[in-house]
This record gives sequence, C-alpha cells and structure tokens, in this order.
Amino acid sequence: MTEERTEEVKVNLDPDKTGPEAPGKKPVMICKILLVGDATVGKTSLLLRFANDTFSNIYTTTIGIDFRVKTIDLPNGASVKLQIWDTAGQERFRNITKAYIRGSSAICFVYNVNSVDTFRNLTNHFNPEVENQEVIKFIVGNKIERADERQVSYEDGKKFADEKGFEFRETSASTGAGVNDLFHSVAKAVYRKNNPGSALGWTGSASKFFKK
Repeated sequence: MTEERTEEVKVNLDPDKTGPEAPGKKPVMICKILLVGDATVGKTSLLLRFANDTFSNIYTTTIGIDFRVKTIDLPNGASVKLQIWDTAGQERFRNITKAYIRGSSAICFVYNVNSVDTFRNLTNHFNPEVENQEVIKFIVGNKIERADERQVSYEDGKKFADEKGFEFRETSASTGAGVNDLFHSVAKAVYRKNNPGSALGWTGSASKFFKK
C-alpha cells in the first residue's frame, strides 16, 4: 500500500520551493502533473477527488490555473510529491496552458466518455511541447459512471492512446473509480523514468506496485 499526504496550497505560491528538508528526512521527488482537456470534462473534479476525496455536482469554470499537492510514499521508501495542475479548457486560456507544459513531468489529456466531441478535440491540445518525449503522457476517459450515456468505448480510447504511444486510463471523479489508480500510475511512471531499473531487486508488494 502507499501512504498519502495532502497539503493545502495557494495558487500564487511557487510549488518548486518546498523549503529546507528536515535533518534525516528522506528525499522527495517532485512530480508536476498537468491536467489538460476541454471545459466540462471533469479535470477539476478529478483533482479534488484525488487531493481531498470530495466531489460536487455544481460545475465551476476554472479560470487560468489551479493546483493541489499530495505526497505519495512508495513501497521502496521513496516519496513522490505530486503537484497536480488543473488548467482551464477554454480556447482563450490555451497559451497559459502551453506555458505550464514546460517543466511538467506528466500530462493527462482528459475527455468525457459521454461526449465524442471532447474525445475528438484532444488533438487540439497537442503542440510541440506536448510531443516532447521526455514528458510522460496519459489519455484519460472520465465520467464512466454514466454508462448508459457513453459515446466513446474503452476500446476506442485505448486504441487512440496506443497509436500515440500514451498510457490510457478510465475514471469517475463522481464515484472515485480509477482516480487513485490514475495518479498512482503517473507517479510510478515518473519514478521509473527517473530511476532506471527501479522495478528490479524488490519482492512482494513493491515488485507488484512497480508493474504497469
């Protein structure tokens, strides 16, 4: 199992300035995750479900950028501090989003499985910075709890992700299904990338944890 710690953070703070480490404290790897996609696909809901385990049916438009921080302790004793950035989906905020892509560890492209238009619009959020192979990328189909309204199948989402060479997950911010798995998978992928061979030499829960 992993341990998690959520921190309250104001958006005008510099998340990279985490302050001095206490003596003897284990090092923490910083993982900046960007949530990108059309408005109303549930990016904010995913963020709040994971960070605070809360959900609201009231839709509030994200203006610019917001973020939360949550630290995960991995089975090998390492800690990953997830800085999860929620970006506005409207066209007028795209340039802001592009600026935040630089320096990201991972990007999650989110669509609503009940809206084929949000799925087709994923390519509108790709740009040269996104195509950077140094950045880990996930395609995320959200709102799977409304199965009778589904317009994009799991198979279609997975096929698109495979064609792009991205990871694929489906989630429900409403019920929480798949949300922890998504962000834990991102943390593991970033950790593996920065620590080659990290899945070797462990047994039990740790070896299972680092399997995709």
